[in-house]
Amino acid sequence: MTPPRARKPVSDALPLLEAALPDHPSVCASVAAVAAEADVSEAALLKAWQRAGGDAGPRHGNHLLTSDQDEALLAVVQAFSTNNFALSSMQIAEVVHRRWGVAVSLRWVRKSVDSHRQWLGWRACKALEDKRAGAQVIEDVQGFCEQLSIFLDEHSFRSDAVFNYDETGVVLQGGRLTTQRVEARGKDRPNVMFTRNNTVASLLAFIAANGTVFFSVYVHKGKFNEGESADVSFTLEKAPPASRREWPRFSCWTETGYLSADTFGKVMDPFAEEWGIRNPGREALLFGDQLGSHKNVKTIEAALLKGVFLFFLAANSSHISQPLDEVPLASYKKWAVGCGEQATFDSMVTGTLARDSLFAAAFTAERRAFTPANIRGSFRRCALWPFDPVTVTRRCRDQRVCSPTAASCSRRRPPQQVR
Repeated sequence: MTPPRARKPVSDALPLLEAALPDHPSVCASVAAVAAEADVSEAALLKAWQRAGGDAGPRHGNHLLTSDQDEALLAVVQAFSTNNFALSSMQIAEVVHRRWGVAVSLRWVRKSVDSHRQWLGWRACKALEDKRAGAQVIEDVQGFCEQLSIFLDEHSFRSDAVFNYDETGVVLQGGRLTTQRVEARGKDRPNVMFTRNNTVASLLAFIAANGTVFFSVYVHKGKFNEGESADVSFTLEKAPPASRREWPRFSCWTETGYLSADTFGKVMDPFAEEWGIRNPGREALLFGDQLGSHKNVKTIEAALLKGVFLFFLAANSSHISQPLDEVPLASYKKWAVGCGEQATFDSMVTGTLARDSLFAAAFTAERRAFTPANIRGSFRRCALWPFDPVTVTRRCRDQRVCSPTAASCSRRRPPQQVR
């Protein structure tokens, strides 16, 4: 008995269908011709073409907009976003009402944006600095991908052994608890802005590609050697865990409120020791930015002796290639605002110190933001792990600095005709 002949995958026939559409009077005729040629089912080919975006498909009777109107609205939102002016939910609802006379709610707008998750996101595009948008950044990213590819050919890591670390400032700005990027010492303007705000702490987090947090360190600002000549030792104090599920948290104090090259090395020592205790004989890979305090030669050598490799991202590319700069810290900033307002109100009612309440709010925001789904998704979208050099380079070419405020383009899409 002759075994049944295996059919080709439907996806292989999609390019043939796209090429055959201009030669036939209707889509059905094109599908029938290509299905017979490629030996695939007509229904399966038509469904695969619709899922790939070739046709809007039938609209449900409860839809407020037609397919053409929905495409037009999507093109309008993308046009505003491309020009660095993202529309808010209220503005999108006003566009629908003025153009088509349909009154929609803010909930409808949110669901509409979520339904186009491949093309839209709740982020407002901002203009990049010249150094972050130049051709040199693309060349540096390509060089980073080549070096990392060579390194991974000789070393193997599981997802729980791939980490990303970054330091961010937790400040009180305008009565609201928020975050602020920690910049190099030579950057006067960002550092002046940093000192204008009331610094609560600086957070250094180590997240793994499997969705876990190895540990986090809160750096507080303190005053030392005032009128005294005694030496001061740098120590990490472990915070008591609220539950067995929480990751280890440490606190330390420095004169500046953030880590220097020496103090960062003293943080990396317990990380390497803890990693060796939990995973004896295994190596770890850490991705970090180009901050000068993170590139101390002594710190790198001490980490290598314990099987910890420090790999630095390309210069001026951490905003697109660093997982922590994506959803984790963006979500942390969002939660910090709400938790900070509640903490300020509680401190006023109970008569406790506002600084202690804000620090507790920062703890709560960290726990809610650094979830396994957020961490794993950030590593995957940044294409850092699993490592995909093609996607990393593409993200660099289509780079945008975003903050969660309004609907904007999350990926590029061919322009649609606005009707």
